[in-house]
Amino acid sequence: MKKVSGSTFDREVLDANVPVLVDFYSDHCAPCRKMAGQLNKLDSQAKGRYKVVKVDTDAESDLANDYQVTSLPTLIVFTRGRATKRLVGLQDNLTLMMALGLV
Repeated sequence: MKKVSGSTFDREVLDANVPVLVDFYSDHCAPCRKMAGQLNKLDSQAKGRYKVVKVDTDAESDLANDYQVTSLPTLIVFTRGRATKRLVGLQDNLTLMMALGLV
């Protein structure tokens, strides 16, 4: 899963031609670590239909503030440059796939 920063966010997320699931996380967040395996698996199954990227909120606090991330993990789906879905906390695979419009 690719890490994005303030300098790559527009290119990797907002300008993407496919839906992008952005995982706003922190290394010190236990639920974030628990979610990482599931997100890596989802990323490995993408096959160009969608992207999964992550933003370290400790290193990228401006991005977290821009998208009003106040709880971790926060997962936001971007479609055609717009935030279309927001999920907070641990999520199951079906919920993630529904958020990406795959189910």
